[in-house]
Amino acid sequence: MITRILFYFGQQWMDIHKSIAPDKMNDPKMMMVTLMNIYLGEFKKLHNLHNQAVTKVMKERTAEYVYEVQNNCASLSETLKHSSVEAIKKIFKNQAAEILSFKTTLWWASTIITLSVLSNLIFLYLR
Repeated sequence: MITRILFYFGQQWMDIHKSIAPDKMNDPKMMMVTLMNIYLGEFKKLHNLHNQAVTKVMKERTAEYVYEVQNNCASLSETLKHSSVEAIKKIFKNQAAEILSFKTTLWWASTIITLSVLSNLIFLYLR
């Protein structure tokens, strides 16, 4: 594995290692430190590239997402307004029908009571 890493980084690794530890060229710990520093540098580059790509995608998608949310909210608002108006009209229509039914029932009840009173008065008068 170390040979693959050394082959991959080649001369870059030797230059960095010589600049970090010129007196400890054969120290395995310092070699690993150098390799890990190179790996960390490459990882940071990759991370930055990934971050840039994600940022670009998010900028593109966020504008579309916000546009769609605004459209859906406007549509929902219109639907709710329309539904609310229709529901209120339906409630008033039902209330009007119930009031008319109540008036009819009240008229019949008062007519029956009036006829009952009149029949009782006539019956008592004729007796």
